[in-house]
Amino acid sequence: MFTTSQIRKLEHGKTLRAPNGFCARVYASGSVSFLVMKKIKGDPVPKSYQVGQAYKDDPNLNRAILNAQAKATHYASLMSEGIDPRKQEKIEAQEKARKEKTLNELLEAYEHSRIAFNIGNDPDTMYDRRNTIENVYGAWMDRAVSSITSEDMLNKYYEYSSGQNPKIPQAKKGIRYIRSIFNFGINTLKVLEVNPCNVFKGMISTKSNKDQTQFLKPSETVKLLRFLNALLETYGKDTKGLLKEYKLDDQAITPYQLQSYNAIKLLLYSGLRLNEVLKLKWEDVHIGGTELNEGSFFKIIVENRKQKTPFGVPITKEMEQVFSRQKMIQSVLRGHEGIMIRKKYTYVFPSPKTEYQMTKLTEAFKYLNQLMSELISASK
Repeated sequence: MFTTSQIRKLEHGKTLRAPNGFCARVYASGSVSFLVMKKIKGDPVPKSYQVGQAYKDDPNLNRAILNAQAKATHYASLMSEGIDPRKQEKIEAQEKARKEKTLNELLEAYEHSRIAFNIGNDPDTMYDRRNTIENVYGAWMDRAVSSITSEDMLNKYYEYSSGQNPKIPQAKKGIRYIRSIFNFGINTLKVLEVNPCNVFKGMISTKSNKDQTQFLKPSETVKLLRFLNALLETYGKDTKGLLKEYKLDDQAITPYQLQSYNAIKLLLYSGLRLNEVLKLKWEDVHIGGTELNEGSFFKIIVENRKQKTPFGVPITKEMEQVFSRQKMIQSVLRGHEGIMIRKKYTYVFPSPKTEYQMTKLTEAFKYLNQLMSELISASK
């Protein structure tokens, strides 16, 4: 090891050398660089790495020499084993960062990836995910994810599922969200090796608890369409016999109710969301196509699209009947005081009370539930 007196006596441009490759070199400014100069095992070209720096007149020069000597000894040991010490330091730094990555940092990285890849980035989903994680695992947000164990996950679930007001649905939703975040940490960022949520495998479902049986069967959908068509065929005809047969009141076939049935048909034929159908404007319906698009189509803004760009939907033969009947129904509608009025409507499914579109089909579904009160698996 070098002494302080050796360093202070060292002339500019001169180098002190130790047997293990430890060196000290002085510059005109009075600064001293401590180096390790040695070959890495298996590499014939010598390498030089700086392991410290000080000044000849530094009162803490002896401490700088000791620190540099220790680092040089570590570097020399690695180089003797054929390991590049700088590459090893980078690996160790990454490992340290991996072990120190907090839950909040992992959640932020996960959110960024959802936005970048346009997956699971619906604003409501983003808000619900973060809100749930912060509510259930708020105490862990600044904690390293590598320190979160299966036992921690179990204890947190027990905490939420017991007590005077158990919050089991909230706990399960929290598990579903954090499980995906941990998987991202394993597969993408490599900051975890095992998902601590695996402890729930076979114990509770980590999938969405939406009841998958709450859907009409194909045969019931056919039956529903038959009822819709029967109700729509009543427009301008004697309806007493049909209403008596179906056990419905006169309100079941008002013009505005009929357009509700039409909207439901378009929902069935297109697979679109309710709001997407009800917000449809006549200016966006192109029967016969346009100069740029030969086939009949209508365009909407798909609600879960980040870009909010128009989306074209081809109009099939069945859909065309919906639009044709809707125009017929709108040709004469009653005003608020029962007066027959003619007007040009902006929306395909206009509201009976405002200048905008309908916002719900509650009454129409009430009548359809009367007609189809017994279903195979769905409740209504």
